[in-house]
Amino acid sequence: MSAMCKGEWNRIRSEDGKRVELYNLESDPLETTDMAESQPRKVQELGELWKEIRIKDKKKESS
Repeated sequence: MSAMCKGEWNRIRSEDGKRVELYNLESDPLETTDMAESQPRKVQELGELWKEIRIKDKKKESS
């Protein structure tokens, strides 16, 4: 499982990558309402940010 928080959003991806959940921590701090289906752009945005961070981390590890 991996998680990516940015602002009020928390994106959670299952280990196998088949399931993604999205929560608005401002309006739903207990993460009870998954908004992934209603906010696909936010899911994509946070997923792309996660990939960028992972690439940077891998570059640092190899230096």
